Amino acid sequence: HRSRRRAVDARGEQAARSVRMQRRWESPARLPCVRLLQQLLLIISCYETRGADGCGLALSVYALPKTGSTFLGKFLKHFAVQSRLCKVHELRQACASHVEVGCPSSWGGHSRCHTVAVDPKPQGRRLSARSKAATKRGANAKGSAGAAAKGHSRAAGGPKRRLRRCSWAVQANHSFQLPASCCKASVDDEGDKLPARGQSLAEMSGDCVSSSEIASAKHWLERAPYTWAAYGAARLDNKADASHPKAEHTEGPRISSALQHAGFVRGPLRRLPHEGSATPALSSTDPPDLPNFTNMLNVVVLHTRHPLEAFVSQFFCVTDDKVCPKRAKMKAQPASQTVKPASGLDEFILSELASNHSSSSLLRMLASFEQLGGLIVQGQRAARAHGPSGCAARPSFTVVHSRYEHMVSNFSDWVNLLLDHLSLKVPRAELHKSLYDQFATDFVPDGRHKHSLLVGSNVAKLQPSTLRALGSMPRIRAAVEALG
Repeated sequence: HRSRRRAVDARGEQAARSVRMQRRWESPARLPCVRLLQQLLLIISCYETRGADGCGLALSVYALPKTGSTFLGKFLKHFAVQSRLCKVHELRQACASHVEVGCPSSWGGHSRCHTVAVDPKPQGRRLSARSKAATKRGANAKGSAGAAAKGHSRAAGGPKRRLRRCSWAVQANHSFQLPASCCKASVDDEGDKLPARGQSLAEMSGDCVSSSEIASAKHWLERAPYTWAAYGAARLDNKADASHPKAEHTEGPRISSALQHAGFVRGPLRRLPHEGSATPALSSTDPPDLPNFTNMLNVVVLHTRHPLEAFVSQFFCVTDDKVCPKRAKMKAQPASQTVKPASGLDEFILSELASNHSSSSLLRMLASFEQLGGLIVQGQRAARAHGPSGCAARPSFTVVHSRYEHMVSNFSDWVNLLLDHLSLKVPRAELHKSLYDQFATDFVPDGRHKHSLLVGSNVAKLQPSTLRALGSMPRIRAAVEALG
């Protein structure tokens, strides 16, 4: 009884002491000190996301269509939240561009989360024998994809696992538009679906008469979004989401300050930078067509996939609206009227590559792969020649070659490859575990957008004669060698 009474008295004394300390802390005489301390804590929280080397991270990820860019879009949104980095999302079409920026709570932002149901088994399952046979048979898109999906659904089994994925709410956005004379009106297969035009629209002044003026207009459309964000005077909204219970539509800090101090993730960018396009941050020693932001730790990820694998994936996209629903909505006519289903996979690839018409989607893809191979060589050469930056004792410009085949076959090792080149405040082991738990089960065919994620399964759908014909094409051979 005495011991219990002593314990009660001790707890009462501790509570009374806490009340006395709180009253002293909130006294009018101490109020200026309290406000000063709050300001200091805000400054510390603003700088807590700076890299371990003392400078903000500028991560730009380039991923062409049909190389896993849809997955990278989801991955980078969640990665930005987990790493406490700002997220810069750019949507591009041939004649217009739209950019959105969202930052951590220390810069007035907040996260938006949703729940997804995934297969309980982790990555690493193998296709069943029946699925492998169906995959190898197929020039028939629907047949092979359906059989593969059935094989995986039987192998999966069990209840679904629910995951919570987050992204930063948009705090600022802006649209950019080229004049009609500077851009040929056409439906672009690789274009993103842009939101409806808002009041924040910047249209390039003047008209284009010569080809050089058209090239300058394209460079302006490419530079304008991140120049507006990284070097402009635009400001972030604090709690800009009207659905937020404590929405405060007040003018926040400049976007450039938030990106500089917190760091940012930019991508996935489905369009490669045009050759010769320079940015305000570039010096004469930097590669002219890769972003390099001043006083930041720049990491450029160039994500690739075997061109033939991407070509097969493109066939499924243009022949079935269910595979690429966004593209179907942008097209004036359904995919079944664009490509005849009877043409088949092999005939489609050979005819597209043999065509000299500018509307050939595979020729445009091949040109992008060729440019991407040149960027890898150029960027890695420039990164080796680049000295330490002013804010860190390590190179301020790094180029990372990411491969789709590596990502889908060994996701854990692929995440480690990415983290090896990043300087983050978040503990690496904790971040790796979070990303792996969230996304390791995403690489499962669904019979729609994801037909087959086994490395080499798309090439296996082609006939031997088609492979020989493709192997004899100099451009195909050069592109494959350039991409490693």
